[in-house]
Amino acid sequence: AVVSTQSTGELRLGNNNLDKFPLVLTDMTQLRDLSLVYNLISTVPEQILKMTSLENLHLDNNYLSEIPDFVTQQLPSLSSLTFSSNHLSWDEDYVRECFHLNLVDFSENGIRARTGLDNFGVVGRA
Repeated sequence: AVVSTQSTGELRLGNNNLDKFPLVLTDMTQLRDLSLVYNLISTVPEQILKMTSLENLHLDNNYLSEIPDFVTQQLPSLSSLTFSSNHLSWDEDYVRECFHLNLVDFSENGIRARTGLDNFGVVGRA
């Protein structure tokens, strides 16, 4: 299903069997909320950096094995990042790099062994 609300800057492309992050979306520089949940995406392209207005990125239930540093460190407006139920693993230092965001959801990725954090999931900043 495709749901787009231009006036609010939202685009929802969940459950579309997308096997790649659609590069055409990176030209939507005014987009504030992007949801690509329940797809088959395995990588996030560096072109996402063109999306300078992006505040919320939802990549839950895909096939991601990593979230590149540029996603968490170089998207100036990003405040919420959810990527639960993927195949992510990284070390504790990477997890700490995400603490500047208002909301991060790492849940259901099996990262406990690598981080030492028991059932690490949603991190919010008050």
